[in-house]
Amino acid sequence: MTGSNVGKKHRFAMHAKGNLKPSFKVCWSSAKEDQLNEGFLRQRRNLMGISIFLLIYDFAQVEVAKVGLLGTELLVGKPIVLVGFAWTLWAYFLFRYIQYFKDEAERSGSVSAFFLKFLRLEIEQQTLNTARRSYGDEVISAEISTDGIISSTSLTWLVDIFEGPPSDESYKGKTKIDQVTLQKPIVVYYYLRAGLKFALRSTVFSDRVIPYLLAFSVPVVSVSISLMRQP
Repeated sequence: MTGSNVGKKHRFAMHAKGNLKPSFKVCWSSAKEDQLNEGFLRQRRNLMGISIFLLIYDFAQVEVAKVGLLGTELLVGKPIVLVGFAWTLWAYFLFRYIQYFKDEAERSGSVSAFFLKFLRLEIEQQTLNTARRSYGDEVISAEISTDGIISSTSLTWLVDIFEGPPSDESYKGKTKIDQVTLQKPIVVYYYLRAGLKFALRSTVFSDRVIPYLLAFSVPVVSVSISLMRQP
């Protein structure tokens, strides 16, 4: 590293520890999943349908008196039986969804793996933005070090900084000029940013996680409303 870069390294280390407002520009195409299979889509549809029905049933305080069957109205003497049947369907559809959820994870990758892609992109892009403010435009990439996470308990990450010709899109001529240690506060901040982007931009979250959240909200809402109704 040249003498002029020594002062820059010091300024960059200060940025890496304290800067919480870097700009953000990155392509997320590498964090997208493949098309879901039909079996998974069917189980997701079943689970979301019964979950929405039970939520509406609890919120609207629906009381079952009659059931239409083949043009005939049947008086329901014990509505609790129908409610119990709906809850049985909910448990069955949740069980089936979990099975297909695991199969889908083996086929195209787990939810945590997709989130880690978002986290890696977040850390590398934010570190690159900070490095360019200290070293200049000769910095062409920031990459998680081969050492990766050096402390899982303290959330400390190592990131390598590379420079090279700006026109070298293949990065073959890059040269490592620095290694930055990202401490716990900034890493936690990047986790939060990556989590927000994962929830808002990733089809993995909407396709796989939301049905889980919807399903598990059903018993929580049901118990909460039952407690609220008690005198």
